[in-house]
Amino acid sequence: MPGLGWHDVPIGSHDSLAYFMYWGLPQNGPAIRAGDPNAIPLQGDTASGKAILEAIGDKFPQRANYSFDYGPSHWTVIDTLPHADWNDVTLRDWLRADLRSARTKPWRFVLCYLPPFHSGKDYNWQKMRIASDIFQEERVTIVFSGFHHSYQRTYPLRFQPNAKVLGPVTVCDTVLPGSFQLDHRFDGSRVTHPDGVIYVTTGGGGWIMLNPEQSDDPSTWQPFTAKFKATQRSFTVMDVESSRLELKQIGEDGQVLDSFAIT
Repeated sequence: MPGLGWHDVPIGSHDSLAYFMYWGLPQNGPAIRAGDPNAIPLQGDTASGKAILEAIGDKFPQRANYSFDYGPSHWTVIDTLPHADWNDVTLRDWLRADLRSARTKPWRFVLCYLPPFHSGKDYNWQKMRIASDIFQEERVTIVFSGFHHSYQRTYPLRFQPNAKVLGPVTVCDTVLPGSFQLDHRFDGSRVTHPDGVIYVTTGGGGWIMLNPEQSDDPSTWQPFTAKFKATQRSFTVMDVESSRLELKQIGEDGQVLDSFAIT
């Protein structure tokens, strides 16, 4: 089940909307139409572009955000690119209602391209912290992100902004300072019930991070970072049962780079 990233949106024209044309996704996202705020801005006015939009129909741009249930889990996939303002009441109300509708599910996961909390390059790219209050209120288990070509995991955390943010939050390198409550007791083996949301950046499938030394030196990490692996390619495997889940980060040589359980 895909989510939008940098290279899935039109650049220079609206001829590159394959995400909306070829994926078969739930159409239960917020009611957004082409040209609305929070919708991918279309550029150019070519005949092929018009034909593509006609073929896509009402799948664009609504399928940028959607959710689905899988076994005992609920997944909410959200668009976090610069056109999406998660301080806007339209998106916030939909996100809160979607997560709240899944309260009978033991596990709720969010997938978003830009990580709200990370220790990688472009540290100030933290616009998605603006939605962390909803993740906390609705008891999301894990927020999965990409963007960084590394694996990172936070301690279970709660975040409180220093001040209420007014107006749009769309610029990716928006700085949102605040205070943290970190659960250092959680270790995923002896203590498996986290107090807070865990944020996992899983972008290790592509190139090696330009500054891999950050992952080898915890002194370069932010205080909320518990694990950071960027010296080899890796992917995430998660086994989910009704009362327990186990996550493993597997390196390209088969080595387990990180693992933890939640009950």
